Amino acid sequence: MKDTQAKATADVVLEELTHVALGTQEYPSYDKTGEAMYQAPPLTARLRALELLGKHHQLFSPSGKKEETGDVGFIDDLEGDDG
Repeated sequence: MKDTQAKATADVVLEELTHVALGTQEYPSYDKTGEAMYQAPPLTARLRALELLGKHHQLFSPSGKKEETGDVGFIDDLEGDDG
């Protein structure tokens, strides 16, 4: 038996998460009568999508951060008295 359902690839999942995170696509929400109303995802869904995208791109891990290392020096070039 052949599987006729569409399979989500990683690219499709990332694209859909991006739509949710940015609120660029409207999704159906149903009222008590069952009528569909199309609206942007709620803020909680958008924040969750941003979190998942950030984790995917390793924005929150120490290895994902690019830090510059170098020596820090202080030069005391102030002239005058201390009092």
